Amino acid sequence: MIGVAAAVIVAGVFLLVASINGFFNSPKLSARQPQEQNQPQTQPQNANAADLIISGRAALEKEDFDKAIADFTQAALLDSDDMAVYYYRGNAYFGKENYDRAIADYTQAIRLEPNSAQLYYFRGAAYFGNGRPDKAIADYTQAIRLDPNDPNNYYKRGQTYFFIKDYDQAIADFTQAIRIDPYDAQNYYFRGNVYIEKEDYDRAIENYEAALRINPYHTYAQKWLETARQSRGR
Repeated sequence: MIGVAAAVIVAGVFLLVASINGFFNSPKLSARQPQEQNQPQTQPQNANAADLIISGRAALEKEDFDKAIADFTQAALLDSDDMAVYYYRGNAYFGKENYDRAIADYTQAIRLEPNSAQLYYFRGAAYFGNGRPDKAIADYTQAIRLDPNDPNNYYKRGQTYFFIKDYDQAIADFTQAIRIDPYDAQNYYFRGNVYIEKEDYDRAIENYEAALRINPYHTYAQKWLETARQSRGR
């Protein structure tokens, strides 16, 4: 049987990708569109905070994290009370894997908007990236308190419990995520990974098969399903 380390690597990849994919979903987005790519990258002297946030978001979408950070930093000088400035700059630092600064920015955003489950969710991801799973679990738990109907909060906490080998808690979280959203293959896939580590191959197989019914092209589920079947047959 393949050990837990391989599964944790896969978990980390999905964690980072999911977090980056969520960069641009903020409760305080401007309705204005990002600047066209062929416009000058320098800001006009009279640029306001909103313009800088729009420019920074455009840079984020292109993964130009340094440009994004510069724009959001300037925006913060003009409007230090706008939560979005710190949220987006935290995302840029997260993209650079500078988790300490990402955590600092998400923390400032939380001070300004303490009832945002999304902010705790992203800070939890930064704590996880920074090698502090206990802090990540605490933030995901707070995100769940604020938004108990978002399956992603349970999914991320389940991944973190899996990382620290608290398999029963991981199963509980993936199961709750499935109750909320039974059509997400990832929750079945990771619950299958937990069962394979517990050497419960029958349940692992059930979960990998469920993941593949939803997404027949899930290559990791295909691989681990074969592993579970081989392990059960020993």
